[in-house]
Amino acid sequence: MHTPIAHLSEILIVAGLILLAIEILVLGFSTFVLFFLGLSAVLVGGLVWAGVLAPTLVTTLAALAIATVVLAAMLWKPLKRLQNNIHATVVTSDLVGTQFTMPCDVKQGEQVDYRYSGISWKVSANCDLQKGQQVRVIDLQVGHLVVTPVENKPEA
Repeated sequence: MHTPIAHLSEILIVAGLILLAIEILVLGFSTFVLFFLGLSAVLVGGLVWAGVLAPTLVTTLAALAIATVVLAAMLWKPLKRLQNNIHATVVTSDLVGTQFTMPCDVKQGEQVDYRYSGISWKVSANCDLQKGQQVRVIDLQVGHLVVTPVENKPEA
């Protein structure tokens, strides 16, 4: 009735590591279900390998279920707290400071299309700009450049 299964400990450990890899690498640790199940599989696989648990299907399934529930109860709140700990950081771009010549007139508050480095951007400014005027990028969001006129320094 309770037939031992050959290599059950290795199967459980490998399956647990695969579940952990999927949870962390593919899902980005966004759900904890596969994490708890994978951790339980590695733990139960280790117990079977050490001879603490019998290598039978019924024993390992029961131990796997119990370990998953216990780990979930113990680790849910700390992991949820860790997941909610988000720090907002300002990302800078190499495009900030880039200068180019305006291909057309731009009125304050308007957006115009501009193709730069193979990408079509929306360009806006806080003042009126004329075609041919040198501008510098001061801010950017996805697909949108904010520019300001370049001040021409008088030569001495």
